Amino acid sequence: MAETRFHDCPKCGKENVVGYLKEDGGAKVGKVVSAGGLALSGALIGGPLGALAGLAIGKWYGDKVTQPHGWTDFVFKCPRCNHEFTESFKM
Repeated sequence: MAETRFHDCPKCGKENVVGYLKEDGGAKVGKVVSAGGLALSGALIGGPLGALAGLAIGKWYGDKVTQPHGWTDFVFKCPRCNHEFTESFKM
């Protein structure tokens, strides 16, 4: 599930605009590699059930490893005025 935050639009003042975590390409690749690698090794060891277990463990591991710490950027787009802005939040 995507990480979200709420913030008011600085241009038109609309309240509770939804913002999504700005994720770089390296984090996405890390998640895919960890999930795929563990799914492959699970398939070699335990067949189809091992592949499913490996995929689930790999996704969980990828989410934990690439979880942001410190200040992270969230991208917002106001549905009223289409203004795009970025805000930083402490994680």
